[in-house]
Amino acid sequence: MPTKKSEEERSICRTCGIKLSDENRYPSHKKNRQYICKECYWKSIKGYKKDYLRRRQVFTTGRKRLLGEKRKWTNICELCGNKRKVLPYHHWDDNDLRKGVWLCGKCHHKIEIYEGLVELEFVEKWLKLKEKVEAEILCT
Repeated sequence: MPTKKSEEERSICRTCGIKLSDENRYPSHKKNRQYICKECYWKSIKGYKKDYLRRRQVFTTGRKRLLGEKRKWTNICELCGNKRKVLPYHHWDDNDLRKGVWLCGKCHHKIEIYEGLVELEFVEKWLKLKEKVEAEILCT
């Protein structure tokens, strides 16, 4: 049967071991009610928030921030198969972030360029149409 922690054991930060005062004592997220210091508390919150945002946050090409559920993270590029610690998430539907893949930086850059070519074709069509209209005006 677990014993209750003495007040002395509860007045030491479970992470870094420094002695805690009343204003420097934060409850940890553990069930056994150990305490941590202010600095360790904020480090744990920042780590949690960073992980939460990595799993749910996406930026569009125009740097618009979107929050939603991504596909499960893997440490392997889904296009070339290279193993990486950091993989950008490439999505193509702003309404459903599950429509995306984890790519290494090299593959992500190539995909962004490839998708940009579709827009370049649109611009080329626009320039041809513009020239056509200008030519019609010159002929009349």
